[in-house]
This record gives sequence, C-alpha cells and structure tokens, in this order.
Amino acid sequence: MSAQVAAGLALLSVRYATYDKAFADSCLKVAEKLYAYAKEHFGDPEVCDETLYACGVQKPYDVLALAAIALHYATYEKSKKMDYLNDAAEDKTINDNEYAKYGFEYFSAGWLGVNRGFTSGGWTSDYDNRFAITLYAFYKLLLADEETAAKYGIKDSVRIDYTKRLVNSLVRSVSDDLGNGDDEHVDLPYNDGSHCEFRYDKPWFVTNHFNWHPNRYETGTILNLLIYAEVAKSALIRQLAINKMNYILGANQWDICFMTGVGDKNEAHVHNRTANPEGWNGMTVDEYLNYKDFLASYSYRPPVGALMGGSMTDSLISDWVIFTSTETYIDANASFLVANVLLSPEKSAADTSKKDTTKADSTKEAIVEIAKIGEARLAVVNNGVTLDVNYTLPTEQNVKISLVSVKGKVQRLYAPGRQTAGGHALQWNTETIPAGAYIVNYTAGSFHQHKLVKITR
Repeated sequence: MSAQVAAGLALLSVRYATYDKAFADSCLKVAEKLYAYAKEHFGDPEVCDETLYACGVQKPYDVLALAAIALHYATYEKSKKMDYLNDAAEDKTINDNEYAKYGFEYFSAGWLGVNRGFTSGGWTSDYDNRFAITLYAFYKLLLADEETAAKYGIKDSVRIDYTKRLVNSLVRSVSDDLGNGDDEHVDLPYNDGSHCEFRYDKPWFVTNHFNWHPNRYETGTILNLLIYAEVAKSALIRQLAINKMNYILGANQWDICFMTGVGDKNEAHVHNRTANPEGWNGMTVDEYLNYKDFLASYSYRPPVGALMGGSMTDSLISDWVIFTSTETYIDANASFLVANVLLSPEKSAADTSKKDTTKADSTKEAIVEIAKIGEARLAVVNNGVTLDVNYTLPTEQNVKISLVSVKGKVQRLYAPGRQTAGGHALQWNTETIPAGAYIVNYTAGSFHQHKLVKITR
C-alpha cells in the first residue's frame, strides 16, 4: 500500500503543481519516503502477510514498479538522476531475469524484471490488473515517442527495447488464460515471430475465462486488451474489448445488464453484504411469513452502479445464496471505470463541436456507443414488421450483415461483397421471424459491430 500511495502522490505532485506548488512539493516528498519504506521492506512478512493474495502469490512487484516509474516522471527533469528508472527496469540486485535475453516477453531487471514475466501470473486479472496499468503508465509517461523518452533521459534504442518488452508482456497477460471461444480468433504476435490466439465466440464476439466471478475477471481482461490495443495500434482488439463491455452492459442472451441500476433489467437476486447483510431479497416463503412485519419497515436499496458477478456462459445463476455469482465487486468496478476512461475521447475545454458518443442511445438499452473506426457506423431501426439497417463505410470494403438468434441460428444474411465508401441501406421483413431477442452482426473489412434487437408480436 505504501508503494501504491507513493505512485498516486508522485503523479499528483506533477499535475497539481500549477495550482498549489507547495502542496505539490509536499506530495512528492511524502511519495519518496513511502517508496523508500516500501522498497526497504519488500518481502518483509511483518509488513506484507504471506497469506494475502498480493503478497503470497504475486509479490507487490506491480505497485513498486508503478511507484518507481511515477517518481522518475516526477523527479527527473529537476534531478537528472536515473535512480528510480533503474529501480523499475535496470537494477539487477532487485531482479536479474536470465530469460530476457531469449524472449521479449520479459524485462531484464528491476521491479519489471520478475522471472515469471511482468504479468499477473496466470490469471486474466489480478482483480484490479495493476500489472497492465503499470505497463500503460510506463508507456504513456515515459515511452510514448522519441521526444518524450529523451525528455526523461531515455535513449531511443532503450525506448524501443522497453516498448517491445512492454507489448509482449501485454500479450503474455492475455495468453495466460485465453478462454474457450470456438468461432473466431485473432493472432496476437510476439516479436520473435510466434503468436498467441485470442479466441472468441459469435454472436457476442466475446471470450469467457471462468464460470465463477466472470465479470470480476473479465473487467481486468478488458483493461488489458484496451491497453494493448492503444500501444500496438490494434483496432480489432479495441473492438473486442468494447464487445466485452457491451456484453456486461446488456448485449447478452438474457438482455440483462450486470451493472445495478443501469438499463431496464438487472440480476434477479442482486445483493451486497454491506448494503443487504440480512439477505432479505432472497427469502423463502416461510422466512417471509416470519419476518413480514419487520420487512414493512425495512427499505432495501440495491447499490446503484455496482457491478455484478454475472455470467459469460450459457448458464445464468441467479441465487442470493450463491454469492460468487450475484455479489457486487468494488474492485471490478474500478477496472470497469478505468476501461471507460481509456475509451473516453480526449477533448480540450474549448472543443464543444464533437458529438458526445459515450452516452447510451435513445432506445434505453444499456449498450455504450463508442466512436468507431474512421466513419464506420451502424444503425438499426425496428419498425415492427421490418428492420431498417443503415450503415456507412469509410472506404471501399467487403460487407457482411446477418440477423442471428441468441442461440446462433441465422435468420437473415446479407453478403453483397465489396461495396463503395459512403452510406448504404438494407431492409429486412421480419413478419415470419419468431418473437424474441436477436443480434444484427455487421462486418466491414476487419471491423465488427453488433446491435441487439427485439422482435415482438
């Protein structure tokens, strides 16, 4: 915790200096002392209980690396010292990783040079995915381009080497648990020419890793994918991450949003041990009869905005007693919040001309609209007996559009092949299609998007 707070204070000292330099300087002073304490006591059982997950399984390499990177960012321009960067990536007394000479998925030394690789160690997420966040901070603060690196005393050849190892570490984090998707895959390349397959299933274009606590871990995977997509400039991986977010927000086979209070439908037995310790929303009939007088005075309010356990499989468990499926998770909320921040457009205060594309659409569905590749757009209007599908192509591309049931049965297919850039329209008659929930899948070149639609009678 000392290292984690040190990282935050170091970053705050830089950002807040224009408002209150004295306060910013005090933040930096405390950050340096906290980091020194954390470094001195690294692995000390008196300050890091080995039974705790972060201490026993992983060790706190992630936050120590993050603190060292943040402190180099905050101090180098004035001190011109490389001490903190050396702690992060060069000091062989901290770690001396012999595997680094054979593969770019390893850093050679420092906190980043942990022998197993700078990853969460076999999990899709270490709850809040600080490994991915640390690598992102390294890239954004110090390695984004040659000019940025030079500003912080990093030679371009070293910057390139660090960036290769950073990208491969992100791939390694994804490949540690690739999921069990069967329909499609995308290759994530390593620098040595090999690759890992990131697999995902239609019609939702998501991959699942666990039946247990899925959203908790999936939010960490989303974060890792978004960071990889930005660093490696991969529009496809970015869209797959967005698909996972949309699944959690309601584009799934139950049309349920796994974030309480968002959208029209949520888990049936949403609960939280602090907000609802007695479990009154999961009683038997006998329990209700025994406690109904008390219930008249008991006002249960679900925690609005809390992320639920949910499901990424065909089986949705909705039972108050099985808390691993229905309990809310603050740590998963943190990862999901960071993912939304990464997708938010960066605007100046004076820029009011651009349309806000981050709000839910007018149909009150929980799907988040994100700016698509170029000018690619898909709009679907349900007119009762017809579906009007309108789409825009930024360039000439191959097009394929399908209407698929939640069980995967194709009801309509439109595959005109290569089409010119610009706007296009398609209309499907739905009178003979059974009522239910369906997905419109839109593919233009390497770009994928889907829309959830409901057909009623």
